[in-house]
Amino acid sequence: FSVVQSWDNPTTKGYGLVRPDYTFTWTELMRKELLDYQDIPLYRSSPVGSLTFSRQYSAAIKKLDTKKIRNKIIFATKSPASFGNNVDIAIFLALYSAAKNVDLEVRVHPLSLLLLLGSDVLYPT
Repeated sequence: FSVVQSWDNPTTKGYGLVRPDYTFTWTELMRKELLDYQDIPLYRSSPVGSLTFSRQYSAAIKKLDTKKIRNKIIFATKSPASFGNNVDIAIFLALYSAAKNVDLEVRVHPLSLLLLLGSDVLYPT
């Protein structure tokens, strides 16, 4: 399943690379934006409010048929310029996925590679 982390993600972050089995949104309007901008059908989403404040999220998770959900976590990092905790989250997810026997895929933001490897590696002269 997937969780929309910010109110503007469905409309401003480009087209998603994968289609989640199920997505939790903040509002009914966001569900419609997922349909219009991300091609995610309405039957594959539920509005649960902002997860920071949502009790509906826990109830919605319990209703899912978890036998149909693949055991894989996909973490696409944000730019380190706007979000500096990517490495901490990736480490946590690696430990969690190892303990729970879950596949983990981490998509590193290109700017992270540029900062780590330097421009000479990515853009040889």
